[in-house]
Formats: sequence, structure tokens, C-alpha cells
Amino acid sequence: MLLNQYEGIPRVYWKQHQGNLSFIAFGMIEELLANGEDRFSDIEEKTREIFENFDSQPQNIPSYVKPRIFGGFSFQIDEKQDKWWQSFPEAKMILPKILFTMLYLYMKGF
Repeated sequence: MLLNQYEGIPRVYWKQHQGNLSFIAFGMIEELLANGEDRFSDIEEKTREIFENFDSQPQNIPSYVKPRIFGGFSFQIDEKQDKWWQSFPEAKMILPKILFTMLYLYMKGF
């Protein structure tokens, strides 16, 4: 698989559960980390700052091909986490360096 060729660098594959949109991303321009109860709002603020500082984006491109961040949040903040989860931050998002957007179109009769 394509993602296996890039071991050691951030890489993402994301697909809508019941939809026609997928993303493959490689590398990292920006890493966003946050901890504690405010981790959601902290990441939201950092994301807004990043996207406000983009040089320019054409206004007429579809939303599914615009830059986006990928990552996740912990469900709980607990000092007594299971050993397996201790290496994961409470919130981490990345802005990928390369992003491929795939939109699958289905037509009747094909």
C-alpha cells in the first residue's frame, strides 16, 4: 500500500463511513498539541490561526479540496491511563504537507 512506503513520517488515510470522499495525507507542515480540559477549544483556536495565515485560497474551489487538519482527542483525562495509551497526547492534530482528495462519483447505469 502507498502509505507503507512512507514509514517514519506522518501519514493519514481517512474515508467517510457512508460516503464518497477519502483523503490520503503525507508529511507535516504544522503539529497542534493540547492538554487538559481546554484541549478542544485550544486546538480550535490554533487551527483558526493557521488557516487565517494562509497566503491565499481561491474562493471558488469546493470545500472538499481545501486544506484540513487530521488527528484526534483523548476521551478522558486520567493520570492512571492504561499503559497502552500513555504515549498518546490528549489532543494532537497535524496539517499535512501533501493531501490527496478523492471523490468517487457514481452514475446510474454503470
